[in-house]
Amino acid sequence: DTGFVAAGRSNGMAAVWTSDDGRAWAPAHNLPLSPSSNDSEVTGLVVSGRELVAVGWANVGGIPQPATWVSDGATEWVGRLLSSTAQGGEAFSLTAGPHGFVAVGDLRTTSFDPVLSPAVWVSSDGRSWTSAPPPPAPDPQSQGGEAGTTMHSVANLGGTYAAVGWDGGESAQDGFAWASPDGLTWKMAPLDENVVAENVTAVGSEFLAVGLDGLGTSQDGLHWSQAPRIAVLMFVATSTPDGFVAAGLDGNSVVVVTGKLP
Repeated sequence: DTGFVAAGRSNGMAAVWTSDDGRAWAPAHNLPLSPSSNDSEVTGLVVSGRELVAVGWANVGGIPQPATWVSDGATEWVGRLLSSTAQGGEAFSLTAGPHGFVAVGDLRTTSFDPVLSPAVWVSSDGRSWTSAPPPPAPDPQSQGGEAGTTMHSVANLGGTYAAVGWDGGESAQDGFAWASPDGLTWKMAPLDENVVAENVTAVGSEFLAVGLDGLGTSQDGLHWSQAPRIAVLMFVATSTPDGFVAAGLDGNSVVVVTGKLP
């Protein structure tokens, strides 16, 4: 039992914090990486048995590259790059499923004024990773030529993988969803107009997505039903024994939403 583990960034480097009870936390433990980097961040973490697997990014030679870290028990960590390209990229989220681990993010396709393309990496053990075939993406020109598309979050439900993301880079113009039976082959569908999902998780027998326009649910990852609108930017959600908990911002105030799916 590893207790509680939180991950992110401390003093400019990828870091984890551990706690036995969720109240008292040990000081940040910066994570190593090969090749070395003094500018990195963990953006996703999953626990599978005693194995902890994290993804994020690391600045190597002035270029952000997608990175991963793995630990057996949250004490000793090993870090490496998921992939290394001349243009760079980032990993944002990962999930564990019957086919192993699946991570999602984006890769830059050009060095200057980079256009992003969605990217997926897969691993059977959380230690050795391979790049999956590029998932489908909208034509940047048909979307106004704005910065390309990123996959921002992924979840597993009964062997089906669902991911959400958007086009337009940081301006997040239009939302998209992807679904896959194995983490390797993906189908894509646009979300409703002006709906941008930040995070997806499995709750009971459905996927729950949260984001710019509140909440949405899906049984297959491609066809989504919009829940009653919440005028709050929701960043993250997780399942609980009683339903789900989601968190976001209303202006400068942190908002926590709890609920149950039908």
